[in-house]
Amino acid sequence: ADTVVHLAAIVSPILDEPLMTRVNCDGTRRVLDAAATSGVRKVVRPSSATVYGAWLNNPVPLTEDAPLRPNPGFLPAILDAESERLVAQWRDARPGRIGTRLRIAPVVGPGVGSLFAAIATGQAPLRVHNATPPVQVVHVEDAASALAAAVDHDLDGVYNTAADGWMTHEEWEALLPRRHLPGLPYEAAERMLAALWTSGLADVPPSVLPYISQPWVIANDRLKGTGWAPRHTNEEAILLSAPSGGTGALPWVAAVGAVIAGAGIATWWLSRRRR
Repeated sequence: ADTVVHLAAIVSPILDEPLMTRVNCDGTRRVLDAAATSGVRKVVRPSSATVYGAWLNNPVPLTEDAPLRPNPGFLPAILDAESERLVAQWRDARPGRIGTRLRIAPVVGPGVGSLFAAIATGQAPLRVHNATPPVQVVHVEDAASALAAAVDHDLDGVYNTAADGWMTHEEWEALLPRRHLPGLPYEAAERMLAALWTSGLADVPPSVLPYISQPWVIANDRLKGTGWAPRHTNEEAILLSAPSGGTGALPWVAAVGAVIAGAGIATWWLSRRRR
């Protein structure tokens, strides 16, 4: 074969940092070395829009020319950015090679279980007070069709992969009524996740908070220019993925999450009373 698709373990538990590093970066190096030895001319590496980082000064939307600024401490984004660099380095080492990197928005759809899918479908048991970032996803079928397009055609370079446009936070909340818990102040949410992370009760570090509270939506114009088009809007993809009842819960918080969240809300309320 003259094409290799490297499917890294993007959803590996964040708690197992050595495993994530081995699979994503070390695994990418081994795949690229094998591709070079075998004379493979094209490598396709699914990546994530998290490599841009979630920052208050991000343009909305981010294009492929935006700098990579993964938020400090959020290992999946850091490893994806490094793996992208390795693919680009492999591609540039010899003329005629093609190194495709798909920077994919949060994937939602039947059978998809991830932190960002849970957040997008209103199942995360944590919110940041006054945070109103835009919301963007891609349906799993559209992500798969983008991957197929990258395999079937020589799409060299970087391509953002997402549904068209994005939803305002207000539109998103209206789409999923009664699925939203009261928000915690950023500092309280950070302390809560840090406590869960340190105790081993959660596999998500507090470094995820920027991705919950700040913008990182992407433009898909470049990929659409190749003939690809998403079949699902953001609204359709989220509604097709959201559970029919209840707010849901993530394993990384479990039952103690509600207790600690309640304590955080109480602490915030008392501090306001004292002012």
